[in-house]
Amino acid sequence: MGISTKVSHKVAKALTSVYHRQFVRASHSVEDTQRRILKNILVQAKGAQAHRGAGISASTSWEEFRSELPITDYDYWREWIDNSNGYNNLTSSPIERYQPTSGSTSAIKWIPYSKAFLSEINNGLMAWIGDMYRQYPSIEQGHHYWSVSWIPTALRSEVDENINDDLKMLPWWKRAVAARYMAVPESVASAETSDDTLFASVAWLVARRDLSFLSIWSPTFALSLIEFISVNKLELVKVLRTGDWHDRKNALYQTACPRSLDSATIIEQATDVFDPEFLHVLWPKLKLISCWDTASSKIWANKLRQLFPHAKIQGKGLWATEAAVTIPFENKFPLAVTSHFYEFQDLDSGLLLPSWQLEEGMEVSPVVTTGAGFLRYKINDKLLVTGFYNDTPCFEFLGRLDGTDLAGEKISVEFAQQILELFGSTYSVRPVALLAIPGDILDNGGAASKGGYMLLCEPKEGQSATDVNLNSVLEQQLLEHFHYRLARELKQLVIAKVHISINAMDIYHHRCKAKGMALGNIKIEPLVLWDTDIPPTYVQV
Repeated sequence: MGISTKVSHKVAKALTSVYHRQFVRASHSVEDTQRRILKNILVQAKGAQAHRGAGISASTSWEEFRSELPITDYDYWREWIDNSNGYNNLTSSPIERYQPTSGSTSAIKWIPYSKAFLSEINNGLMAWIGDMYRQYPSIEQGHHYWSVSWIPTALRSEVDENINDDLKMLPWWKRAVAARYMAVPESVASAETSDDTLFASVAWLVARRDLSFLSIWSPTFALSLIEFISVNKLELVKVLRTGDWHDRKNALYQTACPRSLDSATIIEQATDVFDPEFLHVLWPKLKLISCWDTASSKIWANKLRQLFPHAKIQGKGLWATEAAVTIPFENKFPLAVTSHFYEFQDLDSGLLLPSWQLEEGMEVSPVVTTGAGFLRYKINDKLLVTGFYNDTPCFEFLGRLDGTDLAGEKISVEFAQQILELFGSTYSVRPVALLAIPGDILDNGGAASKGGYMLLCEPKEGQSATDVNLNSVLEQQLLEHFHYRLARELKQLVIAKVHISINAMDIYHHRCKAKGMALGNIKIEPLVLWDTDIPPTYVQV
């Protein structure tokens, strides 16, 4: 490792320690911190087009704010975003970029990232990194990988280069420091396709024998990276031996090619890339992996623990495109109290509470007000209040309030309903439900078994099965969804299938009864997580 990398780690550690101390201080005075943040946001929002007539000002208290403004979602702000013409209609803070989030490729939600919002995100991110340096000092000994904000191939020609590079969320001087110890050059995000970006990322990762920290979102993505080594073994060895992209030269012309004879030999001689011993030899200094490890991601995080016994697995905090909610900090997941302003809906009582009124054991859903100009924006996630860090509430992510999310694809109930309506009106089937099936239940083989989607259908009376390839139709419909396309391009999900059975309703009822539901209380939902041990095609009815 070069001296510049060592120095950069020291600089990063010093910089982030400042945010760490600020977070600790704020954790003792949650109400004062949160009221101050709300005031700052309202000062910038009060004159914006979207908030004229709302009656907000710097003197607006939380109590007044709560009583005067409604709970909102993206559709509430969509008109102001669509008609922005480069001007921020939501706040006086200038827009730095727009970030796409879930939706179809033709109806993507574009979240405005203002200068103030990026500063809020930075507060939480730097506090977390500062804590990592304290909790895991050995990560200073090598290169780090932070997964990029993957953009589907079809969108790459339409978006600004900043969108596909997470480092661009940092100020330029922090990017300059971080770039010195990043395992993968930021230029890989400029490749023509997701597959080219993935290949270049893996090539650089395997070339970095001193990799010490891996930050991803879904643990299934890490498993896909390992599987990618096996599938592309010959090409990777050729590239690593020669330091040349060969057939990918045109797609990766902006990215330098790594060269590592040691890595090439290790990969060439590997008989099983899912062998913990092989992974230890490849990355002997890997000490920390950051990924989702709760809800539907728990089983895959445990698989990573088995594959990397020499590294620690740290769960992610809750980060949505619209806001940071929690951060990992001193082995807990406290509210990112120095970032945005937060309220929480108690899912039992329906009451809206500020963060300083939460109690342990509550199940809540966050409502955020941010420097992007989103006021009282509902995030449809379910959280459990697990305790406190000083006076700051800590949480566990329990899952989405709506939709399914096997690998970050975020399929909504509304999107599933559209698919059911299409199949019911167009083809000789009667759709029952779209099933999201985890990989350990789907049992599709291999060390990195992947989940996938199955449309459960009955045949219509008096009609034979259509000649149309319904599997292909289903897959194409799902690929219209932004995050599903990403998950498929990154090989985190298997191709979708349609299962037609005269006993389709009985199969659906099997799942419900296995969860303890009485037959008379079963409601047919358009989208369900298949959470019984037996795959739906194996159910005996």
